[in-house]
Amino acid sequence: MTNALPDAVLAKLHAVFPDLAAADLHAILERVLSGERVAIADKVLSVQTDRHGQAIALGCTVLGDLTQVVFQIHLPEPIDLLPAALERLATLPLETIPEPRMDLPARSHLDFRPNPNFVGRAAAFRDLAAALKRHQTAILTPAVAVGVGGIGKTSLAVEFVYRYGWYFAGGIFWINSADPTQIASHVAACAPALGIDPRGMPLDEQVHQVLLAWQAAMPRLIVVDNCDDAKVIDGWLPAIGGCRVLITSRSDQWASVPLVRVGLLSPRESRALVQRLCARLTDIEADAIAEDVGYLPLALHLAGSYLTAYSHHTVEQYRKDLTIAHRSLKGRGALRSPTRHEQDIEATFMLSFNQLDPTNALDALALGMLDGAAWCAPGVPIPRDLVLAFVPDETDADDAVDALRRLQQLGLLDGADAVVLHRLLAQVVEARLGSTETLAMVEDRIDAVASRVNEMGVPRSMLSLEPHLRHTTTRALKRGDALAALLANNLGYFEALRGAYADAQPLYERALAIREAVLRADHPDTAQSVNNLASVLLHQGRYADAQSLFERALAVRETVLGADHPDTATSVNNLAFVLERQGRYADAQPLFERALAIREAVLGADHPATAVSVNNLAGVLLRQGRYADAQPLFERALAIREAVLGADHPATAVSVNNLAGVLLRQGRYADAQPLFERALAIYEAVLGADHPDTAVSVNNLAGVLDRQGRYADAQPLYERALAIYEAVLGADHPDTAVSVNNLAGVLDRQGRYADAQPLYERALAIREAVLGADHPDTAQSVNNLAMVLASQGRYADAQPLHERALGIYEAVLGADHPATAVSVNNLAGGLARQGRYADAQPLFERALAIYEAVFGADHPDTAVSVNNLAEVLERQGRYADAQPLFERALAIYEAVLGADHPDTQFIRANLVSLQATMTADDHL
Repeated sequence: MTNALPDAVLAKLHAVFPDLAAADLHAILERVLSGERVAIADKVLSVQTDRHGQAIALGCTVLGDLTQVVFQIHLPEPIDLLPAALERLATLPLETIPEPRMDLPARSHLDFRPNPNFVGRAAAFRDLAAALKRHQTAILTPAVAVGVGGIGKTSLAVEFVYRYGWYFAGGIFWINSADPTQIASHVAACAPALGIDPRGMPLDEQVHQVLLAWQAAMPRLIVVDNCDDAKVIDGWLPAIGGCRVLITSRSDQWASVPLVRVGLLSPRESRALVQRLCARLTDIEADAIAEDVGYLPLALHLAGSYLTAYSHHTVEQYRKDLTIAHRSLKGRGALRSPTRHEQDIEATFMLSFNQLDPTNALDALALGMLDGAAWCAPGVPIPRDLVLAFVPDETDADDAVDALRRLQQLGLLDGADAVVLHRLLAQVVEARLGSTETLAMVEDRIDAVASRVNEMGVPRSMLSLEPHLRHTTTRALKRGDALAALLANNLGYFEALRGAYADAQPLYERALAIREAVLRADHPDTAQSVNNLASVLLHQGRYADAQSLFERALAVRETVLGADHPDTATSVNNLAFVLERQGRYADAQPLFERALAIREAVLGADHPATAVSVNNLAGVLLRQGRYADAQPLFERALAIREAVLGADHPATAVSVNNLAGVLLRQGRYADAQPLFERALAIYEAVLGADHPDTAVSVNNLAGVLDRQGRYADAQPLYERALAIYEAVLGADHPDTAVSVNNLAGVLDRQGRYADAQPLYERALAIREAVLGADHPDTAQSVNNLAMVLASQGRYADAQPLHERALGIYEAVLGADHPATAVSVNNLAGGLARQGRYADAQPLFERALAIYEAVFGADHPDTAVSVNNLAEVLERQGRYADAQPLFERALAIYEAVLGADHPDTQFIRANLVSLQATMTADDHL
């Protein structure tokens, strides 16, 4: 292009810049004609263009004094700058973020200087760059940076201009739309930068000429600041052309345009900003202040400025005094804002708040919703459905949505799926609204939602609600009323659901204390709290304490509600359950039968609650080895649930699973496996692949494969179940410990002791931490760890663990509990492996006596104990004593499990081996 310039032009340039060689001069002209302003000594060389973006003249001005023109050279013919401009725009980076630069395009209209204290916003820069670069000239689609007042939207736009503005060769144009009546003046003010002489031109003609110029294909960036309503800029922007438009707005109510949400600064960015403003702050002090002001850039600016201006204030005292009304947040001592922003946090918020008219029905609804949000946990995202519930009961759902959209349009609430009310704005709202009636409604809504979520049985489903449930519960407990008890009960239920029984217990205790004081000791709701507290004690293995509370709840319900009330049946059932956990099957069974009778009489034979009782009765029969009696009850419960709830209901899946379980115990693996598979299919379809109940079903399917010796098939299922538990319940949940234990077991059975041992140790560590050192489940882990050590020949390490497990069982469950018998048996087995048969024998005899007393002479577990005693007698050479015991064990298995059951075959093999040994001895 420069070769086409007349010699006179080159001569004129050379006269002004005599030190420039011809080649250097040509290179500089190439840059200038691509839209750059090039500084040479104290002068600036730039190109002048017409409204179509074509170069028509070269101008040279004195640096720092743009009104002093050294010379102007009109080109012989206009030069098309568009190709070079488009080429430059194509190089706009999307991943790397450019450093700020001051050489903005010559034709720019911008009043702001860059902010030396700007920090962060990398993600926003990338999103805006991507949105603006992919613009098509056929239709103009703006990118909108949205966020609450004080979040730094204008600062972001200014910083974006100084980092990316160079790539828009046609210039940068800034329009402030905060006052809609002044938009025309702001647009007209862009005329000189576009080469339009506005002198003598009416305002509307100036606007018209600017809009015409903006319709050219030349890439330009128009920034429309403070536009909270799309209607405000209707008609003020070009519909076509090469312009890109960046809008800053408090409102996120923009249709079909890229939205870039400008959020709070990160803790690290906040620390950096406040320390730039106040260098004396330590990292800990800066972090604390940043958290106090909710990481809001404007508040950080004001706090840092104040502490610099008034250095006699200690950080500790400042933080103690800090509220929305503090003088620092009113702008006292503030450094000048680079964007000339309002230096008062409350005033910034009030610009939006004051637009809500309480006499307008929709705005009044929005004000109530905003008040409700202010009662939630400060600065924590609130689920959208919960916010929509912060309206009177009779409110139309569409009206609630419109009220929320109104708050989002004003930038008072930010977010989509979850909305955020900034903690400082919450203080403003509480001071101006703060209705106790709204508070009561909020607590009621949170309690209702928490109840529904808890019923799902998935702790992670509560995660978004939990901070607000905890916040409202903590505040309500200071009042100690009935609603506080409801909230504490729901929070306690969540804690128990996620396995935090120690955290659930004080909440249940507080709820119980409130109900005893407010309602009286014999109120049905008080009985519910007694029941809930008993349940969490039960989970902690405190059976004696739980039993007395279940008995108390039952007594209240029998007296107040009557012996035949459904809630009474629930208490009878729960008491039966704690007795069952203590191995008191004979005591539990009649209670399960009583609960079933009540439900059959009151609710009917086919009611789902009746099916629960049928199932529980079957369960206690199963534990007594009465498989033939348990199986038809499991089948009956399944039939009820299929008929009433449907074949694909989760409760139906429970019954399918339990029926499979009783078949498994009878060695009918081929019949059990498809039922476990059916139950799993239901859970996956209805609850999802990652639900805890699905994990239970995966585990059970693994179990039936495990029992068939299909370890390679069982192991990945155990691993899948464990992965679900870890993801949903957490690494330290008791149910996770069960899954860790099961995975260890299948590795143990494959002889992979080195792999199994750390898993047994992990399960033990979880149970000791969560359930306590003396819980029966902890004892199980101690026992399993002992067994794997014994399998590795580490008998000296295993024996004290066997003894510890036995000590726990005896102390917690009693000397005659079946679990105690298992532990006695395992200790005996460890001694037998060391050849200490004389020490092992009385322990095997003790275990057998427990089994006979608890289960009866013909139970399969009794047969196992008979077999073990026979084996230790055989190893002592007492064949005549061992033989009748092997025969007895075999007879039990054949009668209960059948001749082809694997355990039956194992016992038969033991007897055959003994008989062969005895025959061989006879021949000697």
